Amino acid sequence: MDWRVFDDRRRIGTVKAAVNMYGERILESSSSSLKTPAQMDLPEESSSRAKELHMAKRDLVRYKENRRAAESAKVKAESELSEAKRTVKELVLQIEKSNLKVKAQVRYMERLNKLSKRQDMALIVGSDESHQYAEVIRGVGRCEARTE
Repeated sequence: MDWRVFDDRRRIGTVKAAVNMYGERILESSSSSLKTPAQMDLPEESSSRAKELHMAKRDLVRYKENRRAAESAKVKAESELSEAKRTVKELVLQIEKSNLKVKAQVRYMERLNKLSKRQDMALIVGSDESHQYAEVIRGVGRCEARTE
């Protein structure tokens, strides 16, 4: 077999293109060296299969690269999710502490208000008592002034 013809045919891709390009050479060759159409398709089929294999390998490499990139993104996302969950827990604890402080302050203010109301009542009662005391003292002072 003439390898130059085979290599040219493989580069061209089809028998028809080879005939158009090298038609004179092929037609001039002896009829015994001409191949049957089934035999001429073999290089095309092997070339086609080689192309398919090459494309499949290329697709596999791309798939593996995409998979590695996806796994890397997944690891990063899981790390960010873990960090976010930890932040949420910390914020929940801070909110709970803040709520407890607020409740304690509200109770303290309620006690102060009750105490303030009691003191106000005591002042009112005290001022009423001191007013009565002042009247008694004045009355005593008048009585003393009369007896003198």
